[in-house]
Amino acid sequence: MRLGQLTTPVEVKRATVTGTDAYGHAVITYATEYSPLMVAIVEAPQAMVDGDADGRSRRTVAKFAAAWVPGLSIQPRDRIEWDGDTYEVETFFNQLGLSKFAEFTAVRLDRG
Repeated sequence: MRLGQLTTPVEVKRATVTGTDAYGHAVITYATEYSPLMVAIVEAPQAMVDGDADGRSRRTVAKFAAAWVPGLSIQPRDRIEWDGDTYEVETFFNQLGLSKFAEFTAVRLDRG
């Protein structure tokens, strides 16, 4: 991959606990961590996972690649806003060496 392929701007948001509700549950809000983060995106076909009544549900998994820079920190459960959809980060691979790229995978959340 080349830096010139990092043409898609996304917004990375991180969860923070801002207090508790009347029932004592944590109130979570998402604040922007990086905007824009320029990435290359390879959206994978939908994968089969355990879930609904027939034992399967579909989910869309996307693989993102960004140029690695000191201090870049993408964490599992971070949110990625891209093309009107929200994705939740599952894995983060900090690849150093010759490639100088960081890659992460994320699952598109339902719009419910």
